Amino acid sequence: MCFTLNFGANTAAVAVSQSPESTYVLSEVSSFVAAQAAIRNELRDGVNRLQSVCKKKAQSGGAKLSDLQQDTSQRLLQTKQRTNEAERAAETAVKRYLDEAKTRRSEKCNALSGLFKEKGDRAPSAATCQQAEAEFKNAESLNLRLSEYKEISRSRQELFQELLQTEARGCTRPGFTEQLFGVYQTNNLGTDLGIAEYFTRVIDKLRVTQISPAGVEK
Repeated sequence: MCFTLNFGANTAAVAVSQSPESTYVLSEVSSFVAAQAAIRNELRDGVNRLQSVCKKKAQSGGAKLSDLQQDTSQRLLQTKQRTNEAERAAETAVKRYLDEAKTRRSEKCNALSGLFKEKGDRAPSAATCQQAEAEFKNAESLNLRLSEYKEISRSRQELFQELLQTEARGCTRPGFTEQLFGVYQTNNLGTDLGIAEYFTRVIDKLRVTQISPAGVEK
């Protein structure tokens, strides 16, 4: 049996209108996360098939790993540590963006602020609030996508460990997990290690594409 893998404060209620540019950027992030999920799902399906046809060889507890399998297990652990570090950096960047957006929304949309403005000042104030609300929604969406990505990454790491245990029980040829993990390292590891830079670039794009209303400073 074998398979292949290709790798705040109270705010006034306002209508939130996302710019087409920011909507496009967030849709690209959703597509990126969906692609990562598809890779993980393919790996999961393959592991499940192997385990299904190998039930007769199943042992209670973990099977003893060969020297090669122990080396593979160590590389899996090292990779997990590196990718977790990259994800923590991505979390820091996204959380900072979310906190900043939340603060701006609080400042621009405080429900009491309108009471102290002259009637003629309320139009630009509402527009600024609408912009701040839109930015906050962008930040929330981005934070959700990062959470989804982290779950995909975590489950993929677990699947490689399951695959290694399945190999140790004699369900695949020796070195199969190492070979498949090598494919992942070649095709996908760079993406995982660069995830902080990826989300930082997305944040920069969202800052640029958040169009300011005419005559209103951000």
